[in-house]
Amino acid sequence: MTEDTLYISPAPLSLRGKTMLFITIVGIVSIWLLAIHAYFSLPQRIPTHFGPDGKPDSYGDKSMFLVLPAIFSIVPVIFILITKYRFVLINKYPYLVNLPAFFSRISKIKEDSRSYWVNKYFEAVLFLGTVLTFYMLLLEAGIYIGALYRALPWWFTPLALLSPIVLLLIFLVYMRGMSRSMMEEFAA
Repeated sequence: MTEDTLYISPAPLSLRGKTMLFITIVGIVSIWLLAIHAYFSLPQRIPTHFGPDGKPDSYGDKSMFLVLPAIFSIVPVIFILITKYRFVLINKYPYLVNLPAFFSRISKIKEDSRSYWVNKYFEAVLFLGTVLTFYMLLLEAGIYIGALYRALPWWFTPLALLSPIVLLLIFLVYMRGMSRSMMEEFAA
């Protein structure tokens, strides 16, 4: 394969991709707004760690709520940046994007369809980032409720443990289906 074969012309995100990007940004802003609200509404000393039973077992300063949004915003911002620079990554640094099935098939698809499939793959990645953003917002809300009422809500532990597994399985099934669709186009 030559470099020309791998070059994929940039194309804008679809309306679905732009909507997910907007929703992700709204999620990041919500994470920060909740943290600021928590900081100004909670007493100075709050629970900072909870045991398996959901009861606090360690206390600390409420400034923890100013650290949480910084930590929780890292992943969504990375997803946004990856999506924004997707064609730079694909064209200049393809080794950074580890999608072996994608790269083995993309060169066999007509050139005018390649950017469509790149966008489709990165929209799936952006969807994952969007869902993770709201997952982290829910975790932050659970921590806030726990600090407010001195006990984690009943849904916090199942959400924290099961959601990543379910999300990963759904994402993998979706990506497999997209690979099949891509192969069908290649075969046509």
